[in-house]
Amino acid sequence: MEIIDGNIAHIDECIEMTRNSEIGKRYFNDGSKKLYNIMERGIKRDELKVMISSNGNCIGFIMVTDNGAFDMYPYLHLIIVHEDYRGKGYGSILMEYYENEFYPQSRKLFLLVGKFNSEAEKLYSRLGYVKCGEIEGFYKPNETEIIMVKS
Repeated sequence: MEIIDGNIAHIDECIEMTRNSEIGKRYFNDGSKKLYNIMERGIKRDELKVMISSNGNCIGFIMVTDNGAFDMYPYLHLIIVHEDYRGKGYGSILMEYYENEFYPQSRKLFLLVGKFNSEAEKLYSRLGYVKCGEIEGFYKPNETEIIMVKS
């Protein structure tokens, strides 16, 4: 298993993986090209990192904006693990990659997690992230995002 730079060949798999997740069902269920555009932008900016199994399957991905939080700190925009691999530690491996890539140079790491996503919130808390606020309707009306930071 390795984590590589995402490229155009990964877009369809990443989109499918996202659409099959609770995040996809809540935020990207309108059939628009919004998700494709986000992925394409992530590739162009070198923000999409894809976890590939030894047999070439896409296990999951992260999208990180280097100075996405307050134009100063790394921001984890999206993390998705393929439904067949969830609950097996791959999300933790992707988070470890995020932290190893950005934490040494930065004093803080930021992410948002949907209030509905209690399992992800528990993972982030276990990894040392602390809730520092909530934003109502940030991505979508009637959805609350929890702001978490690791410092």
